[in-house]
Amino acid sequence: MAEYIEREAALLEIEEWADTFCECDYVWPHVIKSIRKLPAADVRPVRRGKWGKYVGENGVTSACRCSLCGFEDNRFSVFNYCPNCGADMREES
Repeated sequence: MAEYIEREAALLEIEEWADTFCECDYVWPHVIKSIRKLPAADVRPVRRGKWGKYVGENGVTSACRCSLCGFEDNRFSVFNYCPNCGADMREES
């Protein structure tokens, strides 16, 4: 699984380390400039939900409902995600 870090947090960590342990001041501005040039990943937090059974007024299970947005699907949770809000419906591994 991919992991992502915040660029500014990484740069602050590098600057603190360089100030403490390194006497080669000419290298670190180039390192920081290079990191700033790297493309950033377009990521968003994963929302996790669960399909729950929805029982209609007649007492019969008629649909599955997203635990986050309430979207109902009568195909009984064939999706690994909610088509309405995008929540991941797979079990966490």
